[in-house]
Amino acid sequence: MSTQATSSVHYLPESPRAIHADIMAEISRTPEETAEAAPAAPARAANAFDMSAPLGRIEDAWRYIESCSDRIHDLEALVETLKNRETELTSQLTEAKREAADFAEKLNVEKQHASRAEGLAASVSARANELEQALWDANQNLETLSGALDVAFRAIPNARNPNSAAA
Repeated sequence: MSTQATSSVHYLPESPRAIHADIMAEISRTPEETAEAAPAAPARAANAFDMSAPLGRIEDAWRYIESCSDRIHDLEALVETLKNRETELTSQLTEAKREAADFAEKLNVEKQHASRAEGLAASVSARANELEQALWDANQNLETLSGALDVAFRAIPNARNPNSAAA
């Protein structure tokens, strides 16, 4: 930044407090007093400066502040909505976790039942195999006994048919 004065810089002969006091006095005057002070305005015109640009900037700044305030209120409402939604989702998550734990517990119980059923099925299958083997062994024994009885009865010709000897 240069230290030279540019053409846009104006030095005021009065202090800022004096200018502020004049502005405040003009604002506080009634319209009648303003009409009476109008003839004296040309003498003061050399010392006065145009306030429309700073006032316009102040108004623009005020509108910007109001729009920011409105946006802040909107965002606060959105944050409140999001907090409520977060609370709702947290409760749903807690409920889902509880249900998942219940299902896991039920699954473990069913696995235990299935394991016991598999054990029982294995026992039943083993017992069925044992009974099948016993049945086969019994059939073999019956066939052996039947064959032995046939041989024994052949040796005794009359014992085979006791009714034929009586006839």
